[in-house]
Amino acid sequence: MSQYPLGFGPWLQALAFALSRPGEIAIVGDPENADTQALLNVVRKGYRPFQVVALGTLNRQDAQVPLLQDRSMVDGQATAYVCRNLACQAPVTHPGVLQSLLEE
Repeated sequence: MSQYPLGFGPWLQALAFALSRPGEIAIVGDPENADTQALLNVVRKGYRPFQVVALGTLNRQDAQVPLLQDRSMVDGQATAYVCRNLACQAPVTHPGVLQSLLEE
């Protein structure tokens, strides 16, 4: 620390993240569509420093992101999956329901 004092802030953030239990949010949908943007707007609102968000479409490239594996849209709508402690809630398609899950 004495050699690199400006690195203290980033190291402290990394430590806080490592000691936290981050929420994981997977959103599956077309990034251009309004329903996907509505879910993304909910995720972006507020202060949630310990969350990881992955956005994917229904193509094979998403398989490279573990959070998006085995995730699909529900009834053709953009869908969000909220996971904590390696367990996921039921998928949601409505922004209000997603907001409620994130506030828990």
